[in-house]
Amino acid sequence: MVLLRWRRPVHLLMRFSRACVRLPGRSKTFDRAAAAATAGRSSASYIEVDGILEVMEKIMFTRVILLLVALMSVAVAGTNSQQTAAGSTQNGAQANEVNEKQKPKFTVEISTVSDQLVRTPKSGYRAGEGVFIQLDLTNTTTEDQPLIMGDPFRHLRLKLTRDGKRVAFTKDAQARLDPKSEERSVSHSNMAITLKAASRTTVEVIELNDWYGVLEPGSYELTVWRIWRHGHKSNTVSFEIVP
Repeated sequence: MVLLRWRRPVHLLMRFSRACVRLPGRSKTFDRAAAAATAGRSSASYIEVDGILEVMEKIMFTRVILLLVALMSVAVAGTNSQQTAAGSTQNGAQANEVNEKQKPKFTVEISTVSDQLVRTPKSGYRAGEGVFIQLDLTNTTTEDQPLIMGDPFRHLRLKLTRDGKRVAFTKDAQARLDPKSEERSVSHSNMAITLKAASRTTVEVIELNDWYGVLEPGSYELTVWRIWRHGHKSNTVSFEIVP
């Protein structure tokens, strides 16, 4: 496309360059050689001079062509640079748009509390005592966001370790986590809540005994993923269970 666009201007410039490098002395040389031939005199000297002038014309014409090629190269390079810059700007805008769409709508924070009602912060429990986890979501956008609530086994994923080793779910919990199992709870009806813009909301409190049974004494660490379009990872909390 670039070559076709420059074809006509180049043709005109070449014709112009030929006219420019044409030495006026050559026409006079031809006239003198013709006059000498008519008069019966030798025209060899005139022809030799014409040959020298022809060589000079070719040299000048070559230089003009090289100059034109250089100018065309600069023009084409400038056009390509502008197109590349425009493409980079467009790609950058598209990348920002994709990143904005993929940006998490909220952050997840968990904490250990005493029970489901009082929710007093607590970091130590006795063996056989219920361990409760409070789940808070912070809407990181400037608009209210809807959130579907329901069975925690459907939208939460937990990772619990004791003394560095992962704790296994109970069989009942594992069945409820299996999307193909008929044991999944139907007692929780889905409902939608609204997360206010740029605000933090406590959405639920779960009891770890429902997932892991009675926990043995030791040092525990827990991380939770809240599933909503994709997983949102929480912070990690630590707590102790003593005999």
